[in-house]
Amino acid sequence: YVKFLTDEWTSKHYLHWKRFASAWLMGLAIAGMHYTAMSGVYFFPTDASGAEIIGLYPRYLAVLAGLATVGLIGFSNIASAVGRRLEMALLLEQEIVERRQADTALKESESRFKDVAEVASDWIWELDADLRFSFISDRLYEKFAIAREDMIGKTREEFAGPSMLDDPWHQHLDDLANHRPFRNFQYETTLPDGSTRHIQTSGKPVFDADGAFIGYRGTGTDRTTEVEARKTLVQSERQFRNLIEGSIQGVFLHKDWNFLFANQALADMLGYESPEDLLALENTGQMFAPEERERLWGYKMARQKGEYAPDIYEVTGVRKDGSQIWLELRAMPVEWCGRSAIQCVAIDITERKRAKEALQRQKAEVEQILANVPQAIITIDGKGAIRTFNPAAEATFGYAAEEIIGRNVSLLMPQSQRKRHDGYLRDHHETGQKTFIHNSPRQLVGLHKEGREFPMELAIGQVSQDKKNKLLVGVARDITEQLKARKVLSQQNERFNMALENMSQGLCMFNNEQRVVVSNERFASMYGLTPEQVKPDTLFRKV
Repeated sequence: YVKFLTDEWTSKHYLHWKRFASAWLMGLAIAGMHYTAMSGVYFFPTDASGAEIIGLYPRYLAVLAGLATVGLIGFSNIASAVGRRLEMALLLEQEIVERRQADTALKESESRFKDVAEVASDWIWELDADLRFSFISDRLYEKFAIAREDMIGKTREEFAGPSMLDDPWHQHLDDLANHRPFRNFQYETTLPDGSTRHIQTSGKPVFDADGAFIGYRGTGTDRTTEVEARKTLVQSERQFRNLIEGSIQGVFLHKDWNFLFANQALADMLGYESPEDLLALENTGQMFAPEERERLWGYKMARQKGEYAPDIYEVTGVRKDGSQIWLELRAMPVEWCGRSAIQCVAIDITERKRAKEALQRQKAEVEQILANVPQAIITIDGKGAIRTFNPAAEATFGYAAEEIIGRNVSLLMPQSQRKRHDGYLRDHHETGQKTFIHNSPRQLVGLHKEGREFPMELAIGQVSQDKKNKLLVGVARDITEQLKARKVLSQQNERFNMALENMSQGLCMFNNEQRVVVSNERFASMYGLTPEQVKPDTLFRKV
């Protein structure tokens, strides 16, 4: 019987069995009744006068048929009663099984709810009808190392701290008082160990079968890391903007030449009132001269393809009024609002460019002068290394500039003077003594590349006063021919003076200013004068 009740196939098809058995028994009962009725016709015949002819055997059959019919009907009733009892027992067993299944499903549902809730959050909590914590899952105690008694029985307001005065708290407390659900409410709380945490919680009110409020169920999550990271990011962005906005350099960001950002310094640099005026331009190319745009677009395409493009380059900019300025751009790829972009720092180098051009012109002029002056001009550093060597110096000393620049200047003087010169230079470098510096020319001896010595006049001056980058300049002149001419003149003067003194006539020469140029002793004695009275530069009329 128990096996019959617990058999899955039997319990599943029991009603079919019951209907089949009832129909079969009813069929047997109807057949028995039919047989009893018919037996009266076939087994109780009448004679010609209508009298019944009753035999013993047929009467037994009729009696048996009647008894069988009654038995079948009775058995059918008994079977029906037994069937009803079996059906009631089976229904009871099915109800027990269904309740067990419902309990199992409920437990599984609760387990799934807890698993999902804990995965979606850090902990689960419950409040009672007085809005006091009645349950908190173990995850909270593990995460914050808080004792259970520090939480259970307390209200949420007890953990609010100073932030309870804020509007979000007022709204949250109103939701709790009016039993409304809430979602993603965030607040700051201080734990017993003094640390500050940022909590996010969501909850839903719970009511019993009669609709009475019995508390809240919800989840909580620690958002401290995210909140602190967000604060750091906001502070970093604020500092970045303050740095960029306060920079004296122009800064702009673009994506495919479309403006993303520009600071006030760039607007001032280009003659615009505000960065918004720059952002209203068609693209960043409008800031540059038309002849520059193709080159800049080529840099952009090269960066996109991963090819080389200079990070620092000069470009001609166009101001709002159409005037041009020189800009130095420094470009680098950055992330801006989650997408790639190019950040450019612009420096106005117009004055620097003009100064550079002026310096180049001046340098060209100086080089032109040095190339054409007849004197040899040589510059050396504090250690005596030759820095410049003009064409006159090449002709004077026989060295080409490219073979002598960088070598020591002592190569241009005899061996006997080198040690003394090196000592002068060393003392000047270490102590600042200017023993050998003289602006007026001095007669020295120079050494030609061919090894021959020659007389020269040399003047030395200091160009730079910087101790680390001292620069000395020497102006030299080969006086070989001058000395020869001086010697010839001296010889001629001696012969002239000798002839003048041996003359028998008195002779006095004076210039157009009537000043004596030369006279002999015969002239002085003829006039009774001393040689001192007719010396050169004396007024002739006095004579």
